[in-house]
Amino acid sequence: MRKDHLILLVFLALIAISGGAIYVFRSPDTAVSQNAAPGEMDPRRELKARIVRLEGQLAFDPNNLDIIIELGNAHYDVEEPAKSVEYYEKALTIKPDNPPVLVDCGAMYRELGKPDKAIELFKRAITVDPLFPQAYFNLGAVLRMEKGDRVGAAEAWEKYLELESNIDPQIKSLLESEIKGASGS
Repeated sequence: MRKDHLILLVFLALIAISGGAIYVFRSPDTAVSQNAAPGEMDPRRELKARIVRLEGQLAFDPNNLDIIIELGNAHYDVEEPAKSVEYYEKALTIKPDNPPVLVDCGAMYRELGKPDKAIELFKRAITVDPLFPQAYFNLGAVLRMEKGDRVGAAEAWEKYLELESNIDPQIKSLLESEIKGASGS
């Protein structure tokens, strides 16, 4: 009887996943973009389909860290910060010291208008991995833009520039200008 129950659950899950995929592909808000070339799927639509697929996989393996992080990333990419935070926070309950997830979660908290929570997560990522440049970059951005802390931002960006070698020249110039302006030079 237990084997029959498992087969039934798998069958029902496949039906649910198929139904979700059909919904995503038929939904008017996921129509093919005018920017997509003929025969190409709109990237947002592809991401929505990926989310449906990942949610189906997660139903069978609810504590799979990789799937949870992928769902956080997919919701990040489709600009759904609340859903992204939901998955990132779940990932952090499984593995609390994951710098990329801490930084991405912080970025989504920033999008949700919660800069203090974002700063907390960026600083936590730096504590876990002091050589993770993206944590410094994002910390500087929130300190400068949301908190008006030019000095704190400059300190974070100096560390970012020290750690990151592959920086767009325009961004590097802008950061150097901000650092110089914060020091009063």
